Amino acid sequence: MSKFTVLSHLQASEIAKAILDRRPLARVSLDLGLSASTAKLDYDRQTVIFPDEAMLSFDEISKIASTEHVCFVVEKGKTTATKVQLFSPETNLSFVFNSTETKLSPLAKSLREWLALRENSR
Repeated sequence: MSKFTVLSHLQASEIAKAILDRRPLARVSLDLGLSASTAKLDYDRQTVIFPDEAMLSFDEISKIASTEHVCFVVEKGKTTATKVQLFSPETNLSFVFNSTETKLSPLAKSLREWLALRENSR
């Protein structure tokens, strides 16, 4: 299992659909297509609980589902997801990880490398 949960609008939309269908669980990829995982849906607390025990509110899932062309990292202990973005001072350019409905694995591998670098720099 990945150390981070990563969601795009595609995965958040699947979770939102599970919420609307009142399912107790949502089976989605939490690493942009590399594997499938199960998130628990807690209707009393209006919360999605991921396998690593990170949690997001149903409202936060809805926000991610409506935000195309951006990926988000969900970390345990935080109540909001963080947009995955980089800034290069050398080029003065910003970069965001963008997902599409095509194969996501190459993106996920790059994102995993970036997340590992981020974690090692802390």
